Amino acid sequence: MARGGARAGAAFYLSFGRAQVGSLAARVRQWQRQDDNAQRYEEALSRLADLVVATSNLTNYQRRRDLLSQWTSPPDAWEVIIDVVRQQQTPASHGKTVWTTARYLGASAVVWAWATQGERLLAPALRSTQGSPSKQVRDIAVYESLWLDNPDHRRARRRPIHQLVHAALQEYRGQLIAQLDA
Repeated sequence: MARGGARAGAAFYLSFGRAQVGSLAARVRQWQRQDDNAQRYEEALSRLADLVVATSNLTNYQRRRDLLSQWTSPPDAWEVIIDVVRQQQTPASHGKTVWTTARYLGASAVVWAWATQGERLLAPALRSTQGSPSKQVRDIAVYESLWLDNPDHRRARRRPIHQLVHAALQEYRGQLIAQLDA
């Protein structure tokens, strides 16, 4: 809606399926008919638009999404991340850590989501069809992306690898964003 146009166009832009469009539009219309919701909605949009106009140096997330539309982390960058993590691991945990394709795809999805402010499940690494890994690998990658995006600190003693990779991915994200916005 911020771009203008029909709700169906907005739903398509947000990756909603055709079946969801009618249902979502009906729910919005129903909500807007209640009390003064429509007026409050318009006022909120107006305040948001004024805030955006008044803000300088906005991040162009659409540009980032366009640049990263087919992106997965380059293999050499993944090797650097692995090296950074290994330097922080104890020698005993080196042999226990398995660097799978699923972990690589999950990490790529997390970095993509951070850089684009997108939903990690929509990342090219998890939705790619050309040369895709198996459904099982994608399912495990989704699980990995969940842990890498927000490692559970209460379980850190059992799975510290996710916290180490998370920190390395955040550093890589900073480098990637600097390249994208240059």
